[in-house]
This record gives sequence, structure tokens and C-alpha cells, in this order.
Amino acid sequence: MDGSWPLSVAVAPPGAGKSTQARRAIAALTRTGTLRRVVWMTPGTLSRNGVASLADEARADFLACGVPATVIYGRAHFTRLNPDAVGEKRHSGRTFQTQYLEQFTWPQGPSVKLMSHAHLPVLYGAGIAPPGAAARLEVPDLVVIDEDPGGSLIRSSPG
Repeated sequence: MDGSWPLSVAVAPPGAGKSTQARRAIAALTRTGTLRRVVWMTPGTLSRNGVASLADEARADFLACGVPATVIYGRAHFTRLNPDAVGEKRHSGRTFQTQYLEQFTWPQGPSVKLMSHAHLPVLYGAGIAPPGAAARLEVPDLVVIDEDPGGSLIRSSPG
């Protein structure tokens, strides 16, 4: 990404419908073929204490609009599914690293990838992305950053 993309910011009170309207507009644009690859970023992708994450909410909304949508989980998610997992232990015949990287591959048709703000370096941080992830993600047609990603953009320099 070379930074030449147009930038739009929607500001309104919580609950005003910014995210819902944006998802509906994206669904319409994917149906016409204007958009094929969309990355929708939220503060987190995992449900907490029985409350769905914003990624879960967005995925359900996109699916209801007929747009295929998948959540990209962090690497730790795959080992959490199997607490005994260590290193390259296999699950379903594939390593956890392979399963993690497979999430970044786009399907043939239009699709939305839902990611945590913590994955912003995969899109923008050359040399920070997990090996193989950025190459698989390719360049999306649109990136939407839902909610304030400030904490995910702060990086400290080593030493």
C-alpha cells in the first residue's frame, strides 16, 4: 500500500448506524462487482464473556446481505483451540501455522476479511507481518477501520 488511497472518516454518536450503513453500501458494491476484496478491521475478533465481538457482528451482517465474510484470527487462537498444542503440532492434518496463513487467502469471488486492529501491521507494516501473511492477503480494494485503532498503531522501537 503506497498511501495514495482516498480517506474518508465517518463521525457520529454511537449507535447512529455508521457501521451498519457502511456494511450495506459495501454489500451493494460487491454485488455490482465494484468491490471484490474488502478488509474490515475491528478492535477484536474474539467473543468475550458470551458477548459477540464487533467482528462477529459485522460478519453476521455481511452474511445476511449475501456477502461471504470470514474472520481472521490471531495465531494464538489456533493453539487455544487445542491447549496441548506446542510448536508445529498438527490439527486436521495441517500445522497451526498453515491454518493461520490459510485465512489470508482470498476466495475466487467477492469477500470480506474481518481482522483485529492488532493485524494492522499485516497491511501497513513492512517487515512486521507474519511470514507469508501479507503475500497471501494481496491488496484489498477497500480497508475499513471500524472504531478507534489508536492502541494498535503504537509501536516502540527496539533498544
